Amino acid sequence: MLRSTLACSGCILVIITFPGVGVSGPNKPNFSGSYTLKEIIGPGKAKKLGWTLRVLQTDSAVEITRVQDGQQYVNKFQLDSSERACVIPGKPAGRCKAKLVPKRLVVDLTYTRQPDDQHQAVAMHETERWELSLDSKTLKIRTDVDPFQIGNRTAVTDPHTEIYIRN
Repeated sequence: MLRSTLACSGCILVIITFPGVGVSGPNKPNFSGSYTLKEIIGPGKAKKLGWTLRVLQTDSAVEITRVQDGQQYVNKFQLDSSERACVIPGKPAGRCKAKLVPKRLVVDLTYTRQPDDQHQAVAMHETERWELSLDSKTLKIRTDVDPFQIGNRTAVTDPHTEIYIRN
């Protein structure tokens, strides 16, 4: 009897000391839903009316459908940061991966871009940080682009934020 009591106490201690791995509870937002673009904040970004997002999120994956300027782009990502081919609106096909971190979805996009006829193709890396408002009615997607080389100079792109309203 004493032996089973000690074993059970150890189990409880393990559960308390080592909570579940990964993001859960209030730190694991569910982005599933349909959204319409309200505005884009950032230099050089014009408001694009009619852009929409549809998101289907499960415990292990997220499917993101973007409709921009009449074109539909669908990507499905495992939430374990595994990389896969993806389509990026307005850019060449690339490689993408996604993961949930506390209160956010982070999508990393890597692609090659030809800046102009005079320079070689450039490897690009963007990071999207998705965050829902406390009432889950507003989705903000901040996009940061890593500095990149064009010829012998480093180019820097300022971040921008897309603000969507849940339909």
